[in-house]
Amino acid sequence: MSDLVRLELKPTQRRWIDLKWTRLFISLAAAPVLPALFVLLLVFPFNFSAIARASGGAGVIISILWSLFTGAIYLAVVTRRRGILSRAECLLLGVVAAITLPAAIVPCSIFVHSVRDDGLAGLVISDWPERVFEAMVAFGLPAIPLGLFSGWVVWQFGVRPAVPDPAPVFE
Repeated sequence: MSDLVRLELKPTQRRWIDLKWTRLFISLAAAPVLPALFVLLLVFPFNFSAIARASGGAGVIISILWSLFTGAIYLAVVTRRRGILSRAECLLLGVVAAITLPAAIVPCSIFVHSVRDDGLAGLVISDWPERVFEAMVAFGLPAIPLGLFSGWVVWQFGVRPAVPDPAPVFE
């Protein structure tokens, strides 16, 4: 712990122990909302059915849960061990969450089709790995700028405001 106190930080880094967890998780939840709404605005002019609106709302909720999941995993596995979180890591986390979001949406789609019993669940399950890869290429790669924005939101509102505790300096 004394090594963490003596670390020289760059302006784009924050210590693990200085992070405010409620603020960080609120920013992780808020980060994908604007990009998801942007995507919905692009889709709705072409398909304004009730199913499309319900799917869009579910997509926003899934993107929030996926952001929380990927953020929590990264924070627990990498950041906690290193003791530092940087701006570049936040941006990368947003990009990775955006690219891998279809990996979370395809299983949810399988579930919805199986509940609706419309026969499409079997089609999706039969070639699931190919569908996930196609979705990641078709939707994940164009979402890189949106992921960068999400990562910036996490840095700006969740990580950057963390300030070091001055108490260890006087010990």
